[in-house]
Amino acid sequence: MRKSISVLAPAGQQRSAYALDSIATELVFMVGPAVGVAVATQVGTTAVLAAIGVAVSGAGVLLLVFDPPTRADQVVRATSPSADGTVPPVEPVSPSAHGASPSVKDAAPATGPARRLSWLTPTVAAVLAASAGATIVLVGTDLAILAHLRAHDQVGSLGIVYFAWCLGSVVGGLAYGSRHRATSSMLLLLALGALTIPLGLAHSVLGLTLLAFVAGLPCAPVMTATAEEVARMVPEERRGEAMGWQGTAFTVGSAVGSPVLGLVIDAAAPWVAFVAAGGAGVLIAVVGLVVRRARRAADPQGELRF
Repeated sequence: MRKSISVLAPAGQQRSAYALDSIATELVFMVGPAVGVAVATQVGTTAVLAAIGVAVSGAGVLLLVFDPPTRADQVVRATSPSADGTVPPVEPVSPSAHGASPSVKDAAPATGPARRLSWLTPTVAAVLAASAGATIVLVGTDLAILAHLRAHDQVGSLGIVYFAWCLGSVVGGLAYGSRHRATSSMLLLLALGALTIPLGLAHSVLGLTLLAFVAGLPCAPVMTATAEEVARMVPEERRGEAMGWQGTAFTVGSAVGSPVLGLVIDAAAPWVAFVAAGGAGVLIAVVGLVVRRARRAADPQGELRF
């Protein structure tokens, strides 16, 4: 879907489109588990699993029916009707009209193994690391919130805290999507990690709710920025592969973050998990910023490849 957005949305509106996509994704990740647990406890897990199956299958059917384009040459721009009322043949939209930089479009094609990895620059690798880091922070925060409320016998307030967290992400996504200038995904990841750490200071549901709202502000923006950067940095013919690897980075972040931070909660306390999750995001962001600065110093023309 994000690959389709990269060719459907005009260059000046891609950030808004990716922000809307990130807001929808964050709503699912933050509200979905709470709703699923609530329905499972009141109705049963069978109903929940059946609803998930129907929703996923329905989404797949809609995807098949609408069949959104994933390449610029699949998008056409209709010209104005002629005097006799007929519409002249449509013209393909140039890839450069959708945000591809001249350096990417005009680059000489590589061959063999070099071609397969031609899109993987140190900067793109840093974006993939930011994607994994953001997921680690979000998964860790998710687990730590539940553990914190359980430790204080206030699990019933989970929906309230999740709603505040989600609301913060929505507000942040709307604000970032309306901006005309991009912000580095590493800076946004740094903010996400730094604002997550104070959640460990909460001693009440109200305090946790307010801090969760603040911590949620960079959630959708960092997801938006990583998607936007991959679409901008990678040539269209390799963009699907790069976005696939970004999806893998999200999965790796979740697969690593859940068990590690779960062990932290079991061995120490929920507040330690907030610090660990936020600290991991800050560490990855700082390393990424250092890599980007070193890369710009060593390769000012942007030609370096792995």
